Amino acid sequence: MKKEAPAARYPTFYVDDSACDIAGKKHVILAALTFPDEHKAIADWLDKKQQFRPHPSDEVKWNDRSIPVEQRRKFVPLLNNALGIVVIHDSTKQAAAERLCTQVWQYCHEENKDGFRLRFDNNIIEDRQRLKSHLRAFYPPCVGLSEHDSDYEILIQYADFLAGAIKLKVDFGLGARNPNDKITVDGENPGSKEEMEQSFYFFAALRYCLWGHVHDFGDGVNNNDPRKMVIERGLVVNSSAEREAVDRAISFIDGDYMGCIH
Repeated sequence: MKKEAPAARYPTFYVDDSACDIAGKKHVILAALTFPDEHKAIADWLDKKQQFRPHPSDEVKWNDRSIPVEQRRKFVPLLNNALGIVVIHDSTKQAAAERLCTQVWQYCHEENKDGFRLRFDNNIIEDRQRLKSHLRAFYPPCVGLSEHDSDYEILIQYADFLAGAIKLKVDFGLGARNPNDKITVDGENPGSKEEMEQSFYFFAALRYCLWGHVHDFGDGVNNNDPRKMVIERGLVVNSSAEREAVDRAISFIDGDYMGCIH
């Protein structure tokens, strides 16, 4: 189901990190999410967690091998109820964090927000004073900057899953993972199962998440081909890798089909 755009005048973005390899060079992935209804997002995450974990305070992570991957995948569609911004950067976490702040400000500027807050997972910000100086240049202003333990900040766990899913999509584009591998997922009828290509599952589970602009590449008469373009909106890439490698890396992230898939 398509989510409503976040209506908060001062949206809060929750941030976590991952990493990927493009053309032999390590890149930092930072993923930020804001929610139209934080209370519902927390309740949805807890409900899903309690299907697999005995205690609500147990952290669920994208790469937590103590939870079968089939169960972890079931958290991913919840990300469609949030709005995401992702930075892929070939420098430090600090540089990626500064670029992410700029893009969050860009979103708030374009969407006429009054300001924004940022809640980072621990061990991302390397120089807090430098980041604060970076943020002082923005209007609408940053009105909150903090670091948290994702064990107890559930909404950062969402961001961990977005960062992990973006890494997987990069791997699809570069051929490090086979997008055509079949996975077993829940079917439309209660208790039923079906197989689908894993790239299709992650496309459907995430296509509403990233901030973007939908453009119809059809002729508007005989055919429609609505695609969501996220470059320089919900996806920013700062990389010294060759253009061809970067284009392949983001080929499963940008240009998602936004028409009916049933």
